[in-house]
Amino acid sequence: MANKGLFGLALGAGLVVFLAVLLVYYPRGPKVEPPQPEAAKEMPYRTAPEFSAKPPSAELPSAPVQEPSPPSPSAKVEPQPAVPPASTAAEPPAPQAHTELQPEEGYGLLVGRYRTHKEALKVMENLQKEGKPVFLRHDGRQRLPYAVWAGPFPSQEETRVAATAIKKKFKVSLKQEKLQLPVPK
Repeated sequence: MANKGLFGLALGAGLVVFLAVLLVYYPRGPKVEPPQPEAAKEMPYRTAPEFSAKPPSAELPSAPVQEPSPPSPSAKVEPQPAVPPASTAAEPPAPQAHTELQPEEGYGLLVGRYRTHKEALKVMENLQKEGKPVFLRHDGRQRLPYAVWAGPFPSQEETRVAATAIKKKFKVSLKQEKLQLPVPK
């Protein structure tokens, strides 16, 4: 067993000596630069154009300006009133009162919570095929962040009717809650 250990140690030392000799005496070839096209060698280096003291309009030739011809004496010019009549003057529109939009309130049914967006969309599509109003809410703080809601419904009675239809069709338990829908921006 000791012979095998000594043999491994000698083999490792011999390898280190071989690599050191190879590194010192191995001929390194001349550094080769990549070939450049001849057009690039002949093209002189150009700098940005210098700015001139003249403004650009002075450098460009200007087009001749034609002055309007004087009116002929035979043409009659009727004087127009300085202020137009009140009937033709357009009145500025009255400022409209700024009404603040309030969040809409209604009732909704929590159909379920899902881990992935894909699962939630699948349930939403099935409910939409049945003609139910559906929306999705995302709450990243939850373990199941995607909540599928049916609604909003204007009254609790309509909510109950929709809940019984969804329970029969999809066999899920629903949670009825009062919703506050955000104002569209």
